[in-house]
Amino acid sequence: MRLTPRGKLAALLVVQERSATILGDGSTRETWADSRELFAHVETRGGVDKAPANDLMVGMERRVAVVDFDEDWTWSIRDHRLKHGETILNITAVSDPNLLHWKVELTVEELVT
Repeated sequence: MRLTPRGKLAALLVVQERSATILGDGSTRETWADSRELFAHVETRGGVDKAPANDLMVGMERRVAVVDFDEDWTWSIRDHRLKHGETILNITAVSDPNLLHWKVELTVEELVT
């Protein structure tokens, strides 16, 4: 089945799944394999939060990928990561802020290598 973008969900993302291989010397090698594609709307949102060292409120920005809800995998996607072109995005949170169960928000941060 070929995916097609709908409305604002126009950014094609690849979901990557982690696997670990135990090497002969007992060490472990982690690899990531493409497991599925999905369309999302990726945006940067602002907000405020308390600074760790004091009670001052500081500006915060976070990137959010809005995706269609899929009961089979949505809640387990936190153990995965997303690839958008050459950019890798770690998933730090999964939420359904409106409790509608048809769109969910994945809070993501770019993996810098």
